[in-house]
Amino acid sequence: MLVTFFVVRLVVLAMRVMLGMIARSQAGQRSGQFIVVLLAHSLFLERSAYLALLVIRTTIILRCGHNNDCRGRTRKIIVDYVVVLKNIPVRPPVMAGRFYPGDAPACRAAAKAFVQTSAASSEKLPAGRRGWGGIVPHAGWVCSGAIAGQVIAELARMNQGEPPLLVVVFGAVHTPMPLDRAALDPHRAWHVPGGDSPVSLDLADRLRSGSQLFAMDQRFHQQEHAIEVELPLIQAAWPNVEILPIEVPLIEQAARIGRETAQSVLSTWRRTIFLASSDFTHYGPNYRFAPAGVGLQGVAWAKQNDLRVLQLVTDMATDRIVPEVREHSNACGGGAIAAMLAACQEAGATQATLLRHANSYETLAGKTPDDPSNAVGYASVVVS
Repeated sequence: MLVTFFVVRLVVLAMRVMLGMIARSQAGQRSGQFIVVLLAHSLFLERSAYLALLVIRTTIILRCGHNNDCRGRTRKIIVDYVVVLKNIPVRPPVMAGRFYPGDAPACRAAAKAFVQTSAASSEKLPAGRRGWGGIVPHAGWVCSGAIAGQVIAELARMNQGEPPLLVVVFGAVHTPMPLDRAALDPHRAWHVPGGDSPVSLDLADRLRSGSQLFAMDQRFHQQEHAIEVELPLIQAAWPNVEILPIEVPLIEQAARIGRETAQSVLSTWRRTIFLASSDFTHYGPNYRFAPAGVGLQGVAWAKQNDLRVLQLVTDMATDRIVPEVREHSNACGGGAIAAMLAACQEAGATQATLLRHANSYETLAGKTPDDPSNAVGYASVVVS
């Protein structure tokens, strides 16, 4: 970081010299006076160790004398410079050591264990079908890692002969800012302990330029956990696969976002998996949502609330998911689920299978037992 600091200072100094030259070239042949004001007011460095992004906004004000062509007028020139000091930006992990292991060997070992195929879940899936996608939870691995790993393990087993070259992850949006379209991410890769997941930026740019439903906006990815926590599991199943992270809000166009994504992606990458990263009902005082009271009866009610939207998923009723989630608050990633299901249907999927349905109260019972005041629902679903 010390080296980066000095590089930034050198760039700023070079910019000052250049701006001075610009000012002189504008007024050096004239007898008028000039004033150069430099405002380097948007200077910042990305927290990523891989990206140092310097933004310098400059304002040059030239005041010319009355005896020249400017005739006393003030010319204001605003120039924006973006200097990328490292041309291969990588998104650093923000949840490592909190939601999943921060140590690379421990992270790889845990992820590998989670994606071991479960015979019990395999019995629920029809033989000979291609797996196109699924729903994975995104809580801390102690709560839902095994459930997320189950989906990825089954998809890996179903596509053993033709492993995916690309995994599209539609994520729930937890960033507290308004968003009326899908948010793509501009980083070239996402780093997690143990490896990097390269991002298919060509596909992201194709979606952004081809539809008003997509925007490139890293603000919705910088602190988001929904996609990040899945990456070590994806890497464990498919080590060299590219990813396409897409945050999808709970909007009416969510299913259309999924369909347009599939149409664009499948024209280039037929071997693709579509995942929706979403938990289900967030119940209890911690979430300000307890319509059935606090305690075991509330937790039981929350599981039934989950089943309302899960039934729509298994019915492949894509267009009914967003209205259902809006009315009953039974998923944090309703938009992501609708997008994933629509993308899978566009690819040819006709069936969604629920493998497991649980909540945090149940999954923590044998590890760190807690009172049933608060619980979050999780489900593993495979679409084929």
